[in-house]
Amino acid sequence: MQPYVFPGINNCKIENSQYLCKNQLCIPLKLVCNGKDDCGDKSDEIDCEYYVILQYILIITLTFLQQILMILSFILIRLNLS
Repeated sequence: MQPYVFPGINNCKIENSQYLCKNQLCIPLKLVCNGKDDCGDKSDEIDCEYYVILQYILIITLTFLQQILMILSFILIRLNLS
């Protein structure tokens, strides 16, 4: 996927799954820290250790929340059966 230039910084937003490179290119967020220079200035490959740690924390948190939801569902089912 090729990077593209937006006319203004405000158009490149993380909530739209986009990353603003230091050279003002906007790339899909999934291309950040993938080992390739997608920005052309390597700004999407800076501080990737921090980014990877955040990804693992997010995965662990989501897994924990899924387990909590399963436990709560089980409890609710048991309460309805009683």
